[in-house]
Order: sequence, then C-alpha cells, then structure tokens
Amino acid sequence: MPLFAVDTKGENLLLKQFLNCLNTKNTVNAFVTVFKPFYRFLRKPEVVKDLKFYAEDLQPITPSEVLTINEVIKIAEEAGRRREMYKVIALTLFESCARISEVLNLKLGDVVFNPSCHRVSKSANFLLN
Repeated sequence: MPLFAVDTKGENLLLKQFLNCLNTKNTVNAFVTVFKPFYRFLRKPEVVKDLKFYAEDLQPITPSEVLTINEVIKIAEEAGRRREMYKVIALTLFESCARISEVLNLKLGDVVFNPSCHRVSKSANFLLN
C-alpha cells in the first residue's frame, strides 16, 4: 500500500500547484519535460495530458547577427597572436559547434583525424565534420 493515495485528479491538481510555484518558464518547461514521460512510465498519462509547455519567445536571427567565415578567421587570428593554442580552440569551437567545456576537456587521444570526418571518442560526445 502506498504511503498516501491520491486519485488522478488529485495528482493533476498537485502537479499544477507545484508548477505554478516555479519562477521561470524555462523551469516549468524542464519539469514538464520530466513529468510527461515519468507518468507515461507509471501508466498514468491522463495525469499529465493537459500539461503544456510555455511557448518560447525566440526572435529570428538576422544575417547581420551571424558571424561570417571571414570574421571567425579574424577572431582566430587575433586569438592566435597571444598563443597558437587559442587559435586552435577558436577554430575548433566554430567547426564543431561544441560547447567551450567540451572542447576544453578534450585530450589528445580523444580525436581521430580522417580525411572525411574527425571522430571524437565517446567520452567527448560529439563529431567534428
């Protein structure tokens, strides 16, 4: 017997009260992302069927906001003036679309270079094309 028994409507109400206490839309979206599969796993999808994600108010990116290849090369060249490694890091970030922490945690043995594709080990979790 469970510690406390709550019917489906009661669970739904508790979830909604909990989500209403959260501060940001992103936090609510994160919890909804977790709750939906969890309640499907419990075979109670009716509890979360009316939970909705907040729509993101993303503004479209204009071409003037995106770096051109020449601008990236200029940034890399400028970074390389201080130390060659900074140029390599800047270009790796651009080419891989990886997070800075992912690139900084790479070790020499993590990357395998091939003519068509550069494969990064499973510990690094991304490919360099």
